[in-house]
Formats: sequence, structure tokens, C-alpha cells
Amino acid sequence: MKSEIVATELKTLEESRKTLEAELDSKIQQVGNDLASPVAAWMRQRAKRQLDANADKIDSIGAEGVAKLKKGIDAIVPTLPEVCRVALGASKTWPHRNLDRRAQRGEDSFWDAVFRKSVEPLGPVLEDGGILYEPRADFRSWDRVSDSSRQFHRYNGRNPFNEITLASHREYEQLLERYASVVKAIESKTAELGRAKTQELWEAS
Repeated sequence: MKSEIVATELKTLEESRKTLEAELDSKIQQVGNDLASPVAAWMRQRAKRQLDANADKIDSIGAEGVAKLKKGIDAIVPTLPEVCRVALGASKTWPHRNLDRRAQRGEDSFWDAVFRKSVEPLGPVLEDGGILYEPRADFRSWDRVSDSSRQFHRYNGRNPFNEITLASHREYEQLLERYASVVKAIESKTAELGRAKTQELWEAS
């Protein structure tokens, strides 16, 4: 019977979906682990840019202030693996578990949000050094933000995750495309199975 053939094909697709989902769960956690190093490098580069933007203060900041800034960043670096892991959020929010939310307009992408959360610890160091804001810029790179549960420093760069490159992220996105294709195929095959069963019942009655 055709429905039995379609059911077998659907079962194969479901098994593929489960395998890919497990691979994606593992890969996204690898991205979180890999993120710490480029975030640390980005923080150092960003701190230098904030200093450049506050060049008129450099005499008052002095060598001691610059050394303090570097020391503050050095203190953050050992915490970044955990910071980045937490920034991934709960597994139910991961892109492969929320395919319908992947391209919503007016919101950060999942990865931009992860990046913003990962670099938050730099904000207090910049503020302590008096260089959180760029006095002559039309657009502030950083802001102090409050929500219902906390106060934090938000980096305002557009599409900030694009400022770094990670091989594991590229691999995750490739897996995600395969996963999305399998999910779409399952939806199509499920509908086909329903039609096949309907046809068989119709012909048998």
C-alpha cells in the first residue's frame, strides 16, 4: 500500500531530524565555547577605539588610567567562557528549535543578541575609565540600560556578531539549513501520508 511506503519514508525523515537536532545541540554549545576568545580580542580592540574617541581626555587618563583599563579587561577574560555559555540562553530559544523566528524583522538575530550579552562586561570597565561614550559621535556605541530585573551596559553596534568570524558558527548555520530542509520535507511528507490514507479508505469503501 502506498501509505505504508510513505510512512516508511516519513520515519526515515524523522530519524534524520533527530540526528541533526542532536548535532545542532552539540554544535551550538561549541560555538558558545569558541566565542570567548574572539570576544576577548574584540573587547581589547573596542577599548582602544573608545580611548581614541576620547583622545581629548588622554592627558587626564594618563598611563595609569590606560593600565587600569587593560587590567580591567584582563580580569574579565577568565570569566568569558561562562559568560558566553550563559549568553546562549535556554535550549528552547536556540535557532533550530525556533525555525519560525529566524527572520523576524525589528529584532536582533539570535547571534547578535548572544554577542551583545557576551560583551556586556566590558561596559562597566569603560565607564569606570570615563570612556563609555564618544563625546563627538552622532551615535553612541554604548548605553546604560535598565529593564525589569537588572541594569547593564548594552553595545549598540549594528549586526555586531558580524564583527567576528567563527568556523563553528559557519558549520552550525550549514547544519541548520539542512535541518530546516528536513523539517520542511517532514511537513510535506506528513501531508502526503494523510492524502494516501484518505485515498485508500476511499477506494476500500
